[in-house]
Amino acid sequence: DLSGTADRLINLVNDLLTISRLEAGGQIQPKPQPCEVGKLVKDIVKTLQPLAAKKHQNIVIREEFEAAPALMDADLFGWTFGNLLDNAISYASENSVITVTTSRAEDKQNYLISVNNHGSLIPEEEGQKLFSQFFRGEEAKKIKPAGSGLGLYIAKIAAEANGGKIYCESSRESGTTFYFTIPISKIL
Repeated sequence: DLSGTADRLINLVNDLLTISRLEAGGQIQPKPQPCEVGKLVKDIVKTLQPLAAKKHQNIVIREEFEAAPALMDADLFGWTFGNLLDNAISYASENSVITVTTSRAEDKQNYLISVNNHGSLIPEEEGQKLFSQFFRGEEAKKIKPAGSGLGLYIAKIAAEANGGKIYCESSRESGTTFYFTIPISKIL
């Protein structure tokens, strides 16, 4: 239908504009500001909750640490976390639970945010390509044929620009979990 095609084109153009902004001049200039990780997570979950509700999914937030305000770019955080949560909703089955966890990384120098679902698994051979421009796994193409293959690329650029890293683990036992880190930079 024409409406669906128009929506897909609008989403693709928006993704390309986001990439263009993130890669402008070859260097992203983060704009750090005081932020509370837990509040940002809750705000983005609230924004995407209606998508999860359509699939009768429950988003559970687990906070495993007492977060101090940190200096980071909230927009970059939003691009990373928003893309990961949107994917978790899209690729999880109906009536499932999506778990978002905020904790401290083992190195104690970073916050660790994870998004877990029990949707389609990501084969190991696809794992290395996940964060590449326009890459889409075989299962992803079946579940969401109209995807652009840019969401995880945007998430990676934004996470790295915020001083963090992003990665994924997928197994039958624990489902698929995307992780990203944000350096802990306490406000004095």
